[in-house]
Amino acid sequence: MIDEFTATQQLGFIFKADNCIGCHSCEAACSEKNGLPSHVAWRKVGYLEGGTYPDHARVNISMACNHCDDPVCLKGCPTGAYVKYQDTGAVVVDSDICFGCRYCTWVCPYEAPAFNPATGSVSKCNMCVDLLEQNLQPACVDACLGHALEFGEIEKYERDNPEVLTQIAGFPDPYISKPNVRFEQSRSLPTTMNRADTELIQYQSNENTLPYHSVGKTSAAPDAREKEPWSSLHSHETSLVAFTLLAQFVVGAFLSVWSLPLLTSGVGLESSLRAPTVAILVGITGLLAVGLGVSTAHLGKPWRCYRSLNNLRYSWVSREILAMGLFFGSLTLFTMLTFLGVSGPWVYWGLGSTVVMCGIASIFTMSKIYIIPARPFWNHSHTWVSFYASAFMLGPYLVAAVLGLLTPISVAVLAAFTAVALTVQVIQSISQRVHLQNLVSSPQNNNWNQPFGPLTTQTQATLHVQGEADTSRDRLFGKFGRFQRMRNALSYLTMSISAVTLATVVATATFGSANVGMWMMNLVSTVVPWVILFLFVTALVGELIGRALFYSVVTPTTMPGSLFLNNRGFEQLARDTGLANNQTVGVFPH
Repeated sequence: MIDEFTATQQLGFIFKADNCIGCHSCEAACSEKNGLPSHVAWRKVGYLEGGTYPDHARVNISMACNHCDDPVCLKGCPTGAYVKYQDTGAVVVDSDICFGCRYCTWVCPYEAPAFNPATGSVSKCNMCVDLLEQNLQPACVDACLGHALEFGEIEKYERDNPEVLTQIAGFPDPYISKPNVRFEQSRSLPTTMNRADTELIQYQSNENTLPYHSVGKTSAAPDAREKEPWSSLHSHETSLVAFTLLAQFVVGAFLSVWSLPLLTSGVGLESSLRAPTVAILVGITGLLAVGLGVSTAHLGKPWRCYRSLNNLRYSWVSREILAMGLFFGSLTLFTMLTFLGVSGPWVYWGLGSTVVMCGIASIFTMSKIYIIPARPFWNHSHTWVSFYASAFMLGPYLVAAVLGLLTPISVAVLAAFTAVALTVQVIQSISQRVHLQNLVSSPQNNNWNQPFGPLTTQTQATLHVQGEADTSRDRLFGKFGRFQRMRNALSYLTMSISAVTLATVVATATFGSANVGMWMMNLVSTVVPWVILFLFVTALVGELIGRALFYSVVTPTTMPGSLFLNNRGFEQLARDTGLANNQTVGVFPH
């Protein structure tokens, strides 16, 4: 179902791996032709190595945008900055429209879009469409010394060369986006090929799978003694850590407040609950406003955020922003009316139901943003389970604590909120266990709902991304292991205390004698709210650590880099040592 993106004449690149000598002339020609700064590259050359002396083999891979049949970058971009030309099949981005959310760099399995921190926008290979109009070849093809790069109509090339390959070692699964690049490689290679960069991924050949599929370099797993500092949890995605948790917490808190009349009807607490309820509503509305403001810090050009709804047809980012905007607007209106004392069924059932539905929809759309094949650690049902769990665990805990400390509300109501939070946390814990088990199963069968709507080409594709999944798991239990253990300890502590609290409330109400029971109930009524407040704090800290790990350990599908270029390890070393301050190094300093 990709007819809309079918070009009348789909052009693309042909890479002859045996001919590439790794001279980087294609990179240089591309950069010179397009006036790119040293820290931005549209075409990149990396390599793989395998075997042992004297049977050592090296394969160079030159790769740019593949102008896919199913352009996930186009579908993911919320601003509509991408277009696919019908006459050539070129996928082109307008950097002036882009506001730098970088979502296209997440969903592209080849990391073709290049973000420029200096301009706050993304750019990428445009197939040299200006040269094509002059019947010339792309600059990279024209500059290739070894004739490793060719260019032409993909369908015709396949007819003339039936043995052409759609994938070689180091190239992510073509089922993700149907790339328009073909490969020729005739010389035999070792069964295991290693990357030259610092990614803990290697590629193995197996007769029962694709020619080469990625696996984790378990022998090179991070030393457990190498500990990441606390600062490693702070990254460019910190604003998203704050925003996602705040938004999800607000959804859970509102649903808890909205359910209060159902839990306390007929007990005469309406007047005593009104002030704390209004305070909670005002507080969560303000927190959501802060969260929405914080989320713009992720953008390269925050002042262009109004363009975020330009691609509602395809982009889950646009849909999430719309759903979150509707949730914030309806929540603000509900809070204002409640603050002004306006009540009635139309406010509670009508407007309140709208707020609830928008909140639930916003979490759903938020989770769909992350369920993407190019990031296997996220591409799992645990992502949406975790997002909903954050809402329906933190929200009930805080609302119960506030009401218990400020009102004479029944302990049974507080116990009901605690029971909901505990149940959700147990489900989250089970889901996490399943997620971690699935990370080590090879290969992964990606049967979850597809991330880009009705135009996604894959239906039940087997994605050979086990190496990326293994690497994420190694990072989670290796360098980030102490944070994962801390998060698990907080989770078990919260669940244990919640269970004991519930058992105490039930036992006191059921088995206490008349005299002792009254004394015990008074004690329990005094202590339980403080216990629930403690539970909220421990749960919040655990969720903060977990959400930071969510962004820190993910390993995207990537093309192999070299010792220096397109190597995250070298880029970080250059920044740490100040080498990046030299523009010729090609690493942006911040």
